Amino acid sequence: MNGVFSTDPDSGLIHVLERLTTTLENFLPDDKKQTPPPLPDVLAYRWQYSRGMFVRGALVPVSFPQLIAFSDLKNIDQQSERLFKNTRQFVNGYPSNNVLMTGARGTGKSSLVRACLGAFHHKGLR
Repeated sequence: MNGVFSTDPDSGLIHVLERLTTTLENFLPDDKKQTPPPLPDVLAYRWQYSRGMFVRGALVPVSFPQLIAFSDLKNIDQQSERLFKNTRQFVNGYPSNNVLMTGARGTGKSSLVRACLGAFHHKGLR
């Protein structure tokens, strides 16, 4: 063997992993090593990607979110009902499920999110 991976767990691999971790941490900008500032108190945020050596991003406030009502959504009654019930469970502190919305463009995924925000922002949903 080349000495990097030895049978002694305290040498070799552990040493290599520590060096790798230290090296990768040096790529982080100084402002990322500190606690991020608190987010402003707005109804909605969106994730904005920033590119550099590594793909990064940040939550950006949405100043004027376009809220809609669940009753305004058409032809997605089953999905609306299930999402409404699950989100109501979540904001009331009861067991709820994570939600993964899939579908082609224009099938109502973003509209469902806006409807949830419109229905439950008064309960703290952001």
